[in-house]
Amino acid sequence: MKRLAICIVLLFVPTLLLGQTGKLDTEGAVRQAWAHARNGYTSTVQKELGRLGDASAIALMKIIGGRPLEETDVDPILLIVALSYSEPRIVETESDRQPRATLFLLSYLVQVATDAKLKEKIGGTQEYVRDQYAKSVRQESITPAH
Repeated sequence: MKRLAICIVLLFVPTLLLGQTGKLDTEGAVRQAWAHARNGYTSTVQKELGRLGDASAIALMKIIGGRPLEETDVDPILLIVALSYSEPRIVETESDRQPRATLFLLSYLVQVATDAKLKEKIGGTQEYVRDQYAKSVRQESITPAH
């Protein structure tokens, strides 16, 4: 009986460990963050978004696409974007470290927002994303990755 239990453990443990290092489902992670953003976020969501960078903006556009935005949608979007650029150096896909789609999305939000305070908040997020990206570029030039 012990041998059977050991065989089962040895059979399933490598599968579980490999499953934890698999590719991140970008849209799934952003959907999960979107669903919980109004109530805050967990450290798991923070960790997943932190590896996405610009890919999170693309996923947000897919999720939002085709429906009119409400002003209540903006805060969750800003939270997801900010978490996605908390540390651009750890973004898995190098091209997603540069915030092209993110800045496009934020510019769109500025255009559709009617409230001055909301526009200011969006502008602050734009500045944060630009600063985080610039900081990561400076750090990479000082200490290039191996």
